[in-house]
Amino acid sequence: MDTGKKYLSVPETAKTLGLNRSRVGVLCREGRFQGAFKVGDTWAIPIESVHSLVRYGSRGKGKLAAEKTAILEQAKETKEESA
Repeated sequence: MDTGKKYLSVPETAKTLGLNRSRVGVLCREGRFQGAFKVGDTWAIPIESVHSLVRYGSRGKGKLAAEKTAILEQAKETKEESA
């Protein structure tokens, strides 16, 4: 059974992507994180959605390239912890 973490909070996503929490909230409201949903006043953001957003949205430029590197490292660490 896979017990690895599947969702990130807004603060975790912000830290992973190097963005501020407000920007992550905007991205959630815009539907940029596929599968994200509200739990009370906060968002549950699928880790794979964050990974996909960076992988396919960055085009390897500027700050998004750094975000891509960060999320790939985060995903790798999460997989290693759950193994």
